[in-house]
Amino acid sequence: ISHEVGAAAGANIVAGVFQAVLVLGLVVIAAMVDELRAAVSLAAMAPAVFLLTNRVFSPQYLVTVLAAWAVAIALLAESPRQQLVMGLLAFGVTLANVLVYPTGVLLWPTFTAILFLLASVLTGWLIARSLALGRGVLREHPAVITGHGFGGVCGKSGSARRRWPTA
Repeated sequence: ISHEVGAAAGANIVAGVFQAVLVLGLVVIAAMVDELRAAVSLAAMAPAVFLLTNRVFSPQYLVTVLAAWAVAIALLAESPRQQLVMGLLAFGVTLANVLVYPTGVLLWPTFTAILFLLASVLTGWLIARSLALGRGVLREHPAVITGHGFGGVCGKSGSARRRWPTA
């Protein structure tokens, strides 16, 4: 299904800048986090955010997005209940994706909206869990202390701790 949306002339530029800011922000934060699970899950969310915020969406993009979610869920879910809820959100996205085309002109906008709503909730939840896991480390990162990271939003305290496994 392809429909012309009649976007304003500058909309493509704004969409591209928005997408780039989100993806690059995730990559920068993932590089600053010293907690391995948080860093890997944030890095896994980068392609998901890129594909979900792309101005053109294709159903097969969800294959990559589902793989990214699976990695992050495996690293971040703390209980079987969280695994179930996150898995049900991913299932809801997949089901809505399947129902977009066969429902025809009348209902495809509804299932598309459901798809992006559930995808946004799950992606946001996984990013928030990653940030919560790495929050203590982010507060102590030297770039944050000197004001070059998050503008002091995360606070400041002692020196950065390294939590990456050593070889």
